[in-house]
Amino acid sequence: MNAPVINQENIEKLFPKRIIIRNPIIRARFDFIQTFLTPVPGQVDDLLAIYAGWPFDLIAYDLACFGGTFVKQLLGIKGIAVGVFPLYEGAVNLPSV
Repeated sequence: MNAPVINQENIEKLFPKRIIIRNPIIRARFDFIQTFLTPVPGQVDDLLAIYAGWPFDLIAYDLACFGGTFVKQLLGIKGIAVGVFPLYEGAVNLPSV
């Protein structure tokens, strides 16, 4: 696999520079670039390798996997992006039981 697995347990090991970034905006920019943009070429390579051995006609990918969007375009196949985000609702908006 070419795309790195990045999670809360290994992010500081993979990106030691992250530890010294104290400004939250600069750190958020760094995190976005390193965790979402930098892995895209590896994601594309991995997905194309899978396709070479198992030609699929639909790709379902996490919203955070930007490589899925590129593979969908490169192969001319249909795709669906799926994301799970918490629902930010206050107590006044919750249904009553």
